[in-house]
Amino acid sequence: FLGVRGKGVNKGTIGDCYIRDIPAIIGHYLDIDIGPSFDSYLPSNLFIDDLNPKSRQVNFSDEVKETPSTETLNSYIDKDSLKLYMNMDNSLENAVSTNNTSYSGKIYYPQGVYSNGLNVSNEGYASINDYKFNNQDFTLSMFVKVNRKGGDPCIISNKDWNSGNNNGFALSFRDDDIKFNVGANGSSREDVTLHYPTNIKDFFNIMISYNSATSTLSFYVNFSLESVYKCSKTINFDSSYPINIGQDGTGNYAYSIDAIVDDLMIFNKVLSVQEVNKLKEYYEK
Repeated sequence: FLGVRGKGVNKGTIGDCYIRDIPAIIGHYLDIDIGPSFDSYLPSNLFIDDLNPKSRQVNFSDEVKETPSTETLNSYIDKDSLKLYMNMDNSLENAVSTNNTSYSGKIYYPQGVYSNGLNVSNEGYASINDYKFNNQDFTLSMFVKVNRKGGDPCIISNKDWNSGNNNGFALSFRDDDIKFNVGANGSSREDVTLHYPTNIKDFFNIMISYNSATSTLSFYVNFSLESVYKCSKTINFDSSYPINIGQDGTGNYAYSIDAIVDDLMIFNKVLSVQEVNKLKEYYEK
């Protein structure tokens, strides 16, 4: 229960409110902007001057759709920059190029956000064995539905996650947040922590881009920019390990995740905000 009294407060019942929304409420009253990067939002119907504020993101899609055709992608975005596209429709095939993919243990192809998706768990994970970033520009995008997590398991990684200083990257879904790490040579690392979208109980899209000219990482959730991070240390996105989906690069990390991954894309460029919006249109058509 939350009760609010004060000047400008509306009478009646407010909309959904979480403990983490209290900073936004206090900030509004003090005329201080508390942005969504804090995952703190004003509940609706609380303040007379803002009865319908920007709301927390909801599930991207609860309806299973057919996988969008790659032939139509050029109408929305420069398809030539798309170097890896795994739609997970009952296979690990790269639909736009040729890559050596494989899996270890048991993987499954249950219902995804678009047709089928790839289910990884403690039973098995998938590997992209020959993709390299070469520390050049890239954008990685995928849909994820998390069934179970605990510790700091990797949803996708090509590094030995026993140390964040090791070469390669790791995207880890922890209990309360999302962590992205990239290291180098056992002696350098960059770490970025994002709020886990706890209100999303189904599939959501996460996107990461790296601008090599400015050493900047950008993070999007459901095609909305959440965070921009400036790297200042030596990093290496590549390692001697494959890119594993559902495990770290070694395939032997102690913690595992039970999740469904769908429509994994890697572009060899930084997608602009306009291109991110066009990609969202591509999926919503």
